[in-house]
Amino acid sequence: QALLSAVESGVYTGVIVNDADRLSRGDSIEQGMVKQAFYSTGTLIITPFKTYDPADESDEDFFDISMFFARFEYRKINRRMQTGRARSAAEGNWIGTRVPIGYIRVERKDRRGYTLAPDPEMAGIIRSVFRWYAYGDEAGNDMSSNAISDRLYAMGVRSQFGNEITPDHVRRILQSTVYIGQT
Repeated sequence: QALLSAVESGVYTGVIVNDADRLSRGDSIEQGMVKQAFYSTGTLIITPFKTYDPADESDEDFFDISMFFARFEYRKINRRMQTGRARSAAEGNWIGTRVPIGYIRVERKDRRGYTLAPDPEMAGIIRSVFRWYAYGDEAGNDMSSNAISDRLYAMGVRSQFGNEITPDHVRRILQSTVYIGQT
């Protein structure tokens, strides 16, 4: 966005990129905005293989074609990645980047990938969070996510990063399907 703003302001006479299609892989509207910024200001697009000159009509056609194929390639790659992620999750692999509190990431022995296992140090705490929310405290008083967060703080419980477990963390724990066995 900063680059586009600078191009629109006429700051540059040319921009060096590895490939013109790296300027945008969004939809045709986004690509049109990128093209408009460069072509309305006459800013060159310089790649190792070709320099696109907005004043040259054949360069404009070539640029349009390369952007079309870039968008096509991006959608195809994205579709393959999403299919692979869904298949991996269906096989029981953990595909997330952050491990939910109360779990540890374990390398699978039966195949490539990782799965989740309860963290022995936190499993009881997580069970308590659900019990407190569903049934209240020992005296039978209802416990909100704020009250649960306060209780965890008083107990000295921290996230895997050493941070306080906030009411928002508690709500995410209560809403996550990971805690009912879905990855």
